[in-house]
Formats: sequence, C-alpha cells, structure tokens
Amino acid sequence: MAYRGATQDAIAEMSAEQCIVVHLLELHWDDSIVRLTDFNRELTTSNGTYTALGHLLSFSDIEETSELITSNITAQLSGIEQSMIALFLSENYLDRQMDLYKCFLTSAMTPVADPVLIFSGRINKPIIAEDPESGTCSIGIEAASHWVDFERRGGRHTSHNEQVSRWEPTDKGFQYSDQVLDEIKWGIK
Repeated sequence: MAYRGATQDAIAEMSAEQCIVVHLLELHWDDSIVRLTDFNRELTTSNGTYTALGHLLSFSDIEETSELITSNITAQLSGIEQSMIALFLSENYLDRQMDLYKCFLTSAMTPVADPVLIFSGRINKPIIAEDPESGTCSIGIEAASHWVDFERRGGRHTSHNEQVSRWEPTDKGFQYSDQVLDEIKWGIK
C-alpha cells in the first residue's frame, strides 16, 4: 500500500500489530457536506464530525493501477431514514464530489492522525433499491475518479445537427459547415 498523504502517526499505526480502522464518507452538496462513518458512534476528526447512524453500510473495492483509467466505486447507504432518500430526490446529485477516507483510531477510540484520502471522485448515479416485502431500502452511490472525462470531447461542435438540436431549430447557419471546415487549414500559413 502506498502511504500517499498519510502522516507519520498514521503510518506508524498501519504498521502496528493491531489497529482499528474506520471509513469516512463525504458527500459535497451546494450548501453543506454530508459526513458519514461506518464506526459505531459519531466521530470527530480534523475534517469535521461524521454521523454514525448506520447509514454507511459498505463500499466496493477500490482498484488502483499505474494506467490512466477510470476507477469507479459504489458506496452502499442505508435509506431507512427518509432524509437520506429525500437528499437524492431533492438535490442535483450528478457530478458532486464524493470523498472516501480511512481513519486509524487509538485504543481510546480517538483518531490517531488526520484521515487518509483513499478515493476522490464525482457522483455519476445513485441507485435507490426498495424491497417492500422486507421493508428495507438502500441507496447505492456510484462515483468515478477524475479520469472519467479524460477522453471526452469538450466544447461545442460546429455542425448543423447540433445547432438545430441545441439552439435554434430553424437556423440554417451551419447547414454547410461540414463542407467548409474540410477546406480550412488551421495553423498553417
């Protein structure tokens, strides 16, 4: 495991014979940050206070490679409390920051050092799964690393179809743009 971002105290705790590890999840909204933990009680760190009401159930494996690829994780949240479901139904959740930290605790259940960031990405979809027979509900939040947009073509495209579909259906200004653009040699004198 790479020790990127870990303090000396956290590295020493990782090397200990026995250590207590908890995970901290942050969901960044416009006006607030929702902080959740898989610990059995509320936990305060240098980042803030994390709620432990059983919301953060689990998260998928985090894959790390040396290649420039998109890594995705899914955090599984309990949706028993209606406020968590309402959060995703009322907020614009797409492209919101989601951070996952690992935090090491002392035997007195206090943080050893600052939490270590193990994943940072953008929310691309939540999955609300209800089971009426058992009366349970869970929310899966899928997030992708910042490499997700690496191959996306940005900006506007100068084509008739895009002009008609996005801006003005009757505009014919880009009707012959595909023919003209073939003749223009950009950057050549």
